[in-house]
Amino acid sequence: KLVAADDAKPERWEGRVDVVTLEDLLNLWTVRDVESRADLSKYGRRNYITAARHLIGVIGDVRVDRVEDDSLTEYRDRRIRSQGAATATVIKELKSFQMAWAWGRRRGFAPNKVIASPNIVNVPMRDKYTPSMTEIRLVLSKLDTGHWSYLAVRLLLATGARIGEIARL
Repeated sequence: KLVAADDAKPERWEGRVDVVTLEDLLNLWTVRDVESRADLSKYGRRNYITAARHLIGVIGDVRVDRVEDDSLTEYRDRRIRSQGAATATVIKELKSFQMAWAWGRRRGFAPNKVIASPNIVNVPMRDKYTPSMTEIRLVLSKLDTGHWSYLAVRLLLATGARIGEIARL
């Protein structure tokens, strides 16, 4: 339960909360901040929680008082090289880390120091290819007009929606 303190002091939680590792900090951040934010959609909350899980899986055992810029460089390298994560995904995860770290600093759960995110060149994982009308007509000619896939392709063409959006329909 959050207890408001005067503006000069960081907010503190009632009861004892020990934040020793990044796992502790990220878990507390997701429970106390992310899950309670009214401005986030269910999808947005899920994205932050997923990012926190990835961070915990790689650098969660690092003590909060020992986090340095190199911790995030190690994270970047392990996620991209060893786990095959997309650079855009790692960039978003590092932004989530920065949000959690800033939240922890404001509340006294993390040292009052800035942790710099490493540079990442965003390399797209897939080509951004738009099929021609000829290719679309060819696909439509191969589909049964009464099948859901025919309607899905027509909706994609007519609306420009994403595949996931059409699938949710």
